[in-house]
Amino acid sequence: MIYESRLAERVLDLPQSMTHRQLELLEKFHLPTRRHSHWDVEALLEVMYRDKKNLSGQFRFMLPKTLGDMTLVDQVPRDLLVDVLQ
Repeated sequence: MIYESRLAERVLDLPQSMTHRQLELLEKFHLPTRRHSHWDVEALLEVMYRDKKNLSGQFRFMLPKTLGDMTLVDQVPRDLLVDVLQ
């Protein structure tokens, strides 16, 4: 969830305050907020590549525009995903 929010910051200009708000809420309930350091980014991308939302080999995401308002974002560049997941 946090990584999708960070991606939305980059793609949709979601305010960082929204990501911070989500982070605080998830932490309050002791939910995960970051990937484990031993999870390889390339391996994660391989799994994400097989997601049912992807179309013709392109990454697609439902990203927040604002709190409670999502939009489908097509053709998210792989290098942007790598940057966000690092």
